[in-house]
Amino acid sequence: MRNLYNLGWGLALCSLLGACQSDGIPEVEAGSTLELRSVSLADDAVTKAVTTSVDNVKLYLKNSSDTWVNPVYSKSGVTWGCESAPLLGSTATDVYAYYPTEEEGKAINVTASSGVYSVEVTVRDADTFDGKQIDYLYATPVQASKTSKIISLQLFHALTKVSFYIYKSANASDEILTLKKIDIRSNTGRLQIGKADMRLNGTGEELGRLNGLAGTSSIELTGSKILETSLTQPNISCLVAPMDAAEQVLSFRLTVDVDGVEREFETASISSESGVKWLAGYHYVYKIRIDKMEGTFEGVTVYDWQNSTDQNTSVGI
Repeated sequence: MRNLYNLGWGLALCSLLGACQSDGIPEVEAGSTLELRSVSLADDAVTKAVTTSVDNVKLYLKNSSDTWVNPVYSKSGVTWGCESAPLLGSTATDVYAYYPTEEEGKAINVTASSGVYSVEVTVRDADTFDGKQIDYLYATPVQASKTSKIISLQLFHALTKVSFYIYKSANASDEILTLKKIDIRSNTGRLQIGKADMRLNGTGEELGRLNGLAGTSSIELTGSKILETSLTQPNISCLVAPMDAAEQVLSFRLTVDVDGVEREFETASISSESGVKWLAGYHYVYKIRIDKMEGTFEGVTVYDWQNSTDQNTSVGI
């Protein structure tokens, strides 16, 4: 009788627990979490001034509860994972993504306002020859649901890359010329600096656009670079904001140490009827020759950042 008594209580308890579970804890459908298969960068060129791979990325999407979440996915080996991977619902959600996930130890989170999703970024008004400017990246949005839970992302550059071939002429081969500063100068203040919101959604040029930057007439790059008489690749690179309008007169002022004496050289202006307009995701390469008396601008080559083939070549003055 004692065994039958205990068995009866056990059955009653199991029945009670089953009722509690079905009423209070919804059953999680297996395999409904978002999976990130791969993250690629729209960039084949490898330079030290540019992010060429990422091991974490931050997403922004609606979960199965129709709540916006902002999880970080990290790469370990060849696999992407998340400590709190969001559950997906039956209705497809747009998935937005960006890099980096934090800046100076502070998480970068999405701000939503009137249907616009963005993250705050900062563009320097001064940088070093080594390049300290953060390379901000955004993804083309994709969709996911519990029946289509595996996604791949492609990231794009929100900034512009500007590089320089700066070398000394043969008639200065016996002197030591050390480049100390490059002052990028915009006659009508088309250079952009400051804090901005990088847009994660939208169509066409809205996607990845930096809103809220301030115009300036100068951006300074500083460092110490001994100049050679020949170069096979740019010796200075930096990241800058795209221009929001064309600059009619662009020039460069260089500070060069010539055998222990600092001198300033200003190149002739780059000017044309259509003007100069730096675009996001493009790479502008300027070639400048220096001797003891002057700095001579020799030309500019424009590359699509995504590859290394010429788009426009040798636009001289």
